[in-house]
Amino acid sequence: MDNLIKVLKENKNTPYLVDFRKSLYDYYVANNYNSKCLNQLYTIIDIRPGILKSYLYSYIKEDLGMTKEQFDEYKREQKQKTDKNFIGKENQILKEKGIKTLFLWTNEDEKEIFLKEVYNYSKNQKFSFHAAEKIMKDYNISESRYYRLLKEYMVHYLRKPIEEEPTLYKHYCFSVIDKRKLCNNKLLASFNQFIETDDVEKMDYLVSNSGYIPSVYKTNFELYSRIFSEEEIKKFEDNMKIYSEYRSQHVREARKEKMLQNAEEKLKQDLTKSKGIIYLYLDTDNETFLGFLNKNNISKEEFNTALSAVKLYDKELYAKYLLVRNAKNNMSTELTKNQVKELLDKLTNGYEENGEKRNFDVIDYFTITSIPASNIVSVSSKYLKPSQVSTIRKFVNFNKGFTSGSLTDEKTILSEKRIVGVKFDKWGKIIEGSGREITEEEKLFLIDYLHSNYIPVNRFTYKAALNRYLNGLLVKEDVKKLTLEKDNN
Repeated sequence: MDNLIKVLKENKNTPYLVDFRKSLYDYYVANNYNSKCLNQLYTIIDIRPGILKSYLYSYIKEDLGMTKEQFDEYKREQKQKTDKNFIGKENQILKEKGIKTLFLWTNEDEKEIFLKEVYNYSKNQKFSFHAAEKIMKDYNISESRYYRLLKEYMVHYLRKPIEEEPTLYKHYCFSVIDKRKLCNNKLLASFNQFIETDDVEKMDYLVSNSGYIPSVYKTNFELYSRIFSEEEIKKFEDNMKIYSEYRSQHVREARKEKMLQNAEEKLKQDLTKSKGIIYLYLDTDNETFLGFLNKNNISKEEFNTALSAVKLYDKELYAKYLLVRNAKNNMSTELTKNQVKELLDKLTNGYEENGEKRNFDVIDYFTITSIPASNIVSVSSKYLKPSQVSTIRKFVNFNKGFTSGSLTDEKTILSEKRIVGVKFDKWGKIIEGSGREITEEEKLFLIDYLHSNYIPVNRFTYKAALNRYLNGLLVKEDVKKLTLEKDNN
């Protein structure tokens, strides 16, 4: 575990490296797939749990080759095998043997070591209840499991019947059987009434008020069976069959009712989501419709589905939408027209900054409009001449893919070597020693700048940001200030 933390600390500034993500995954598995461990890790390496989870699922997808659904199923299967042995803290017995784990054991060798030490400690303590309480507290196990572990070691490893340890056998019987009879007269009374009655509703009342589910109620009776006659045992079993049939019918009806409730709840949830989309649209100002969809990652189909739901189930909100829509459409049309014209102007004439002219780059596109690049040509054709539309089309085609980014793009940027500032002599040969390599710190700074301004990271946007940085148009202090302002908002 300490080694995992060490690897994570050493690589926290380059979290896209395989070593970092593999160590993060190993740490997650070592904590029995419990996401709470990411909160603890956050206090150690200062990376937020949400971001850690994204790195985790990136490793699962890209390196383990599993979708989220496949991994969730795999995780469920593994937890079924390991949950009963997960204690959530270091196993001190195994730690003393050089094995660091949060489980009672993870294999047969560890199991034998653990059971042997528990047995030896308990035997040295004369199998006292004090010893039992200490083991139970130290390893988060119940009293009954503690005695089952001792019995298992006696029978399967020492090859001796448990009766050969009289004190242990006495405590084992007291824990599993006699203690129940002595301490739970209420349960014994419940069994007697269950045997005597022929009323299935009373049977249900007795089981429901026993504090146990039906299967455990039946198992508990078997522990008491020695004090009942064969006739009483048969009557109990017959009544359990009758009760089980009654309960099965009751469960089916309850499940059907639950399904109806779930369907109604889903309808409410879907309607709440749909209303949220429409309210978001109504509250958005100075934005084109396509820009609104793109900025909020809402498809046209999703918006239309939400609008249909509101039209059916919230007449008042739909009426409000109709009143606002025309005004917004007129405003959106004018806004779109202005954005398209500004885009053409800057593509043609560029910018003047610090007394020098700068050509338009892909970052400027995101500062001017949020209209998706896939729509900008068709939209601009409504307001510009064909020759002017051609200017925009050339820009989009030349920079195809500049509006999308991925973790793979960021990994490529971080891994590639980039030399800048190279100088040439009068014969056109590179002057030895000129130029320098862009550092990893600078790459991370530029990536952070793009993220802070909600610009996708890809080779186009990174190149534009790098050019601005090399030309003195990006200052680290300004970007840090911008990032803090966005986080505070």
